[in-house]
Amino acid sequence: MTTFNFLPMPYRAEQDRLFNEANAWFFRLQASDLLESERMAFDQWLATSPAHQDAWQEVQDLLQALETPAKKLRSRCVENSASQANCRQPLYSPIMIAAAMLLCLGLGFYLQPTLLQNLQSDYYTATGEQREIVLVDGSHVLLNTNTAIQIDLGFKQRRIKLLRGEAFFDVVHDPMRPFQVNAGNVNAKDIGTAFSVSRFNHHVEISVSEGAVEAMVESAHDQAATLSRGESAHYESNKLISLQNINDEQELAWRDGRIVFIQATLDEIVRQINRYRPGKLLITDPKLKQRRLTAVFYLNRLDDAIYTLQNSFGIPVIRLTNYLILLG
Repeated sequence: MTTFNFLPMPYRAEQDRLFNEANAWFFRLQASDLLESERMAFDQWLATSPAHQDAWQEVQDLLQALETPAKKLRSRCVENSASQANCRQPLYSPIMIAAAMLLCLGLGFYLQPTLLQNLQSDYYTATGEQREIVLVDGSHVLLNTNTAIQIDLGFKQRRIKLLRGEAFFDVVHDPMRPFQVNAGNVNAKDIGTAFSVSRFNHHVEISVSEGAVEAMVESAHDQAATLSRGESAHYESNKLISLQNINDEQELAWRDGRIVFIQATLDEIVRQINRYRPGKLLITDPKLKQRRLTAVFYLNRLDDAIYTLQNSFGIPVIRLTNYLILLG
């Protein structure tokens, strides 16, 4: 049986939740139909704990930080409107533009469809959290960051539905009760094995570290493949795109609390950091996106990773807040 070294839910995940609440309060307080009872409820929420006050300050700091780019955006709008005599669109103030940007950040980070998936799931993890589950049949499931699954263990089959994210399965083989993982219309059937399945939008990847797996698409037998140890299958929109050999040290390093990059583009590195770290890293210089780096980062110290990008690789870093950091 594989040994897991997994991360507990970090402190930032709790800050992530509180920032979401503070962000919602901010926009409700701007409403023209705000009730006095709501104002009192906000005051009570704010006074509940210093953590709430810190989250509220985080929202204020982010709003203030966004005012400068908002002013630049408004200046461009003024220049454009001056060259278009028939333009009748209103020109909003920088603070209103900054608030709209904050709303987009809040909606983009925290109000995704993950809430509904969490309600539908049997188990889920937040951003930056990993969780190990031992099923009643003795199989182990390790959920990676921001993952949700449904479990259906019947008398004739065992079925896991991966709603989103990534999970590693160390399966107790039982030929009388096949073990199958569904990721949309892509299925992975155990043949006595340990394997991982990831699902991001329309992309599904199945990687095998022990034994073998039958990968297939429902009602599309020509998209099937049998994978052995060290092999992976990549599906895009229910079509088999490629079969590849994998480097366990790199592909499954997250199980040991690391992410490994070997000549990866900065664009890919930032995408991976954003998976595990609450908030958003943005590359503002397009020329940096294709710069290739080799590095190992620890999932519970991703702020150190940002420090390394700046001080070891010379990438400019502008920290607007802990939730919004610009590279370039």
